[in-house]
Amino acid sequence: MNHHWRRIAVPKTEVDLKTLLSCGQSFTWRETSDNVWSNVLQNKIFSVKQTEAELLWCGHHPDKDLESSKCVKSDLTAIKTEPHANTDKPSRKRVGKSGTKPEVSNTCNDDGPTLAKLSKTDNQPNIEDKADVSLEAILRDYFQLDINLGMLYDKWSVADSHFAKIAASFPGIRILRQDPTENLFSFICSSNNHISRISSMVLKLAENYGTKLGSVGDIDFYSFPEAADLCKPDVEKKLRELGFGYR
Repeated sequence: MNHHWRRIAVPKTEVDLKTLLSCGQSFTWRETSDNVWSNVLQNKIFSVKQTEAELLWCGHHPDKDLESSKCVKSDLTAIKTEPHANTDKPSRKRVGKSGTKPEVSNTCNDDGPTLAKLSKTDNQPNIEDKADVSLEAILRDYFQLDINLGMLYDKWSVADSHFAKIAASFPGIRILRQDPTENLFSFICSSNNHISRISSMVLKLAENYGTKLGSVGDIDFYSFPEAADLCKPDVEKKLRELGFGYR
């Protein structure tokens, strides 16, 4: 699997991945390595992580080999830094509809992807292709990055004194634009269940009725099934065997 980390200049106060992806809003994100989360969006595998000032992501093209998460060396000459090395101070600029155009980086090593800045003096080819732009659009839409969360927090704090007291403890929490079918079945699975069991049930639906798209490390990822696939006569029996329902 080709890993090329891309960067979006959005501060952690606008998107807090660790809290947002584990709070029970979505049940299919998995921590595939330390502070790196992976999931399937629109039948494509994405991995995300972040610094205080940037959201880092890598998406995997549908026409690329997804059977291995081994990083392929880049032919581009780049200055490598550690994955979370960012000496810039966190940006206080809010992200709105006219958000900053993302900077693009492209490099990796034998152990996995690393963040790197291309040298301005190097005569490098343009590495931002249409597929990357399309993948980033999916991610921006999913996290709804056109919405200025900071302005909403300020507005809600003025209207609600209780919110004003607790807002600082829960920064970067926003509504995810999830797939309606997956969201509906996740909601059905959530009845009288805790987050870990809901996640297990939703993942079992994908594993048993979806299509395998690839792997990140030793974790396989599947598309979420269509509603029609879950309406077949033998589905109820199979789901009971998988531990669905009440006991």
